[in-house]
Amino acid sequence: MLKSFEHYVARIQNPPADGCKKDALIREIYAAGLCRETQSLARLEYLGYLDKVLWTRLAEMCGATLSRELTLSIIAVLNETARCGRLSDVLAQLLQSHEPKDRKAESPFGCLFRTACLAAMDRDCALRDLESILQLLVHVYARLEHTPIRRVALRLTSLALWEHLPELRRNHEFREFPQLRQHWQHHIAKKMKRAPPFEANFFPFLIDTITRIVEAQTNEASGEEWSLRCIARFLELCTDLLLQLPTRRFLHLVMVDARILERITMSKRASHKHIAPLLTAFRRAMDFKIVDQTGQVPALDEELAKRRARIYGFQCTCFTAKPDDAYIREIAFIPSAHLASRTTLHEILLRLPDDTLVEVASNALAVLPHDVAASQPQLLVQALLNDLCDRSEMSLEANSVSLYPTEAVLWGEIPHETDWPLALPKLNLQFLTFHDYLLRSFALYRLESAHEIRADIARVIRRVQPQAATGGTGFTGWSRFAVSCSCEVTHVTKPPLGKLYPAEVLCQVTVDFAVFGERGLALRQEWEQLREHDVVFLLCLDLSPARVSPSPGISKSAGSNPGIRHLADDDEHFPKKYGIRAVRGGEIVEVTSGDTMTMCSPGESSIGSRRTFTLRMDPVQYHNDVQGSTAAVYGAMNLVLRREARANNFSRILGTIRDLINAESLVSAVPTWLRDVILGYGDASAAHYSKRGDQLDEFDAVDTFHDLQHIATSFRELSVVDAGKGFPMTKPATKRPLFRLCLDRVARRITATAYALKLIDSDQSPALRAQSRRIFDV
Repeated sequence: MLKSFEHYVARIQNPPADGCKKDALIREIYAAGLCRETQSLARLEYLGYLDKVLWTRLAEMCGATLSRELTLSIIAVLNETARCGRLSDVLAQLLQSHEPKDRKAESPFGCLFRTACLAAMDRDCALRDLESILQLLVHVYARLEHTPIRRVALRLTSLALWEHLPELRRNHEFREFPQLRQHWQHHIAKKMKRAPPFEANFFPFLIDTITRIVEAQTNEASGEEWSLRCIARFLELCTDLLLQLPTRRFLHLVMVDARILERITMSKRASHKHIAPLLTAFRRAMDFKIVDQTGQVPALDEELAKRRARIYGFQCTCFTAKPDDAYIREIAFIPSAHLASRTTLHEILLRLPDDTLVEVASNALAVLPHDVAASQPQLLVQALLNDLCDRSEMSLEANSVSLYPTEAVLWGEIPHETDWPLALPKLNLQFLTFHDYLLRSFALYRLESAHEIRADIARVIRRVQPQAATGGTGFTGWSRFAVSCSCEVTHVTKPPLGKLYPAEVLCQVTVDFAVFGERGLALRQEWEQLREHDVVFLLCLDLSPARVSPSPGISKSAGSNPGIRHLADDDEHFPKKYGIRAVRGGEIVEVTSGDTMTMCSPGESSIGSRRTFTLRMDPVQYHNDVQGSTAAVYGAMNLVLRREARANNFSRILGTIRDLINAESLVSAVPTWLRDVILGYGDASAAHYSKRGDQLDEFDAVDTFHDLQHIATSFRELSVVDAGKGFPMTKPATKRPLFRLCLDRVARRITATAYALKLIDSDQSPALRAQSRRIFDV
């Protein structure tokens, strides 16, 4: 492979001018498999294969039919460029250098985008090629700030998608948003005059393709892997599209009508380790509470009233279908709030006869077509559950997680480097709402801080060298950031009204600095710098044979096999090797001397080597430990770890973000003229003061300026004119005048009028007169 690659280096650096020879070179490189391996793609991208050969040939072929090799080669190199983090710069350069002069002409990128979409719509398209095309679409829709990209990409998510909706559902949307009916009539009129474009059929066809892949049974391992990769890329793409308002507006309803979420959830592939987190993210994006056409967030009571009305309609429809059935009459009188529970409704739907369920859900509620509902009753049940049941609040999920990472987060939730798509929120240029932005920031920063904490914990554990000892676990090494300890929970308060977790959980951690030995003085001074509000971590390391189960390639003793001493921090065997049973974080409340029980100030040398730290633990995590019967780990903590103060403010940042998520006045706290700019919509320069329509032409500057020279210096681009009119002043005179300013924007002139405040009458309080003199220098 290396020789064959070197054979093409000179031809890539000096490409032929003839188009047929370029096509031959592209076919040879693609046939050699150089566009399918990461290492070869990186070298091709480094040699300028995209700019010198591929994109140049694409510009020459613009408007004509592109070859399969050219299309897939460009897609592969673009995906490799995105993996290296340079796609935005490369695309900006290519779009600018090859943009056609005639705006009506098709751009090279538009030609590539159209060819790629048509290739994905081919039923004979290989799964490997489909996965590459879906990966390109993910990168494209993340860069809608480029005008050539936005011009062609948004056509796939336009109103034309609603051609595939049932007329009943479409008319329902037109009744709620009458302005859409006029746009729909205009679309129908244009469609009758010319051939329908492929854009209206791409996403419905893609959904059908993924549905076939989900429902197909593959025995070959390679075919199963590429099927899973296509499903994963599709979920990533749909999640990104649903979290941007321009692409969500018309596509969301098409996905709801296709029931793609229910189909993937019911499949066996839904439990795959790469599919499950992406499916969860896709479900959250589908259930996000926002009005697709306006971008407004519905009030909680309005959303609840709509859901209760749907459940009431379901009850009435059931009763109308079979009024003589005793079980149907029982359903009709169940409270709507009780039916909104997913568990309760699921039990009721399973007890309904299939013919009644199909008649109610298909004919009356139009959940699914009659033939699909009759052939797939399980799909019908899942669709009814998603339409009628209450959805979980995403803000509640942020409140139900601990601000301090645990062992499950450190070695379970932090993603590994992989070529599979990750279910991570993305900070794009556009967000649905402020809560959407805050929730994404909360999730990303939580994982980022956990990644840094895991590295610190792994480094400390390697240094302390835990070993199985008589009666527990001993440490044969030492670290300046960790010391052995004993822990005890001392105080647990009752939960606040309306909460499930305690208001406060305190525990006492006792350490002895004598374990540092000869290094005790220097290390003790570092530990005595700990103060109130500092964050430390408690670790429970248990290497006893009853706790440590031997794994393949892992010895029971942490120090018995030097060959595997340095496992990677993210290795799944790392906790088993070192016996990590639990990791909990806490905030220091106070520090006392273990010998005299007196308060210790930071940096102050105290008597004795024993210290007792009172920690405020996370009440949410403590509640989860109690519910999971794992609260005993607090008493088994045997190592306390501190971190550098500069890198240890993560809990404050996460707490602030969570408080903003829970704040009811978040939207009202942001000015109306700044909201669209923060969310990434409209013209960003519209928030500049020169573009505002409510600018003041006259205002009282009071004591902002010292004199006219100060005004002229502050407004260098304008001429300053003195009005020459003063206010009658009483003695004593003011030390400096006050000014009123009048701005003439056409003449670019400022008229300054000096005035002075009258002194406060002598019969008023001396305090008020003193305050007046202090403020106005009178």
